[in-house]
Amino acid sequence: MDDAIEFLLERAEELRELAQAAPEIAADLRHMADALDAAAGELHREAGSQSRGTPAD
Repeated sequence: MDDAIEFLLERAEELRELAQAAPEIAADLRHMADALDAAAGELHREAGSQSRGTPAD
């Protein structure tokens, strides 16, 4: 799961960099980057729950 989290965070950063170069679509790219960050955070929380023996929702 760590690989998936890292992948999502890296793609989010790339989208933010692209947003700087493409102002006409910057808001959309930042929105997608925020969604990837949120997904990575959720995976991180799920991984923490599983490592403590608590079932993830």
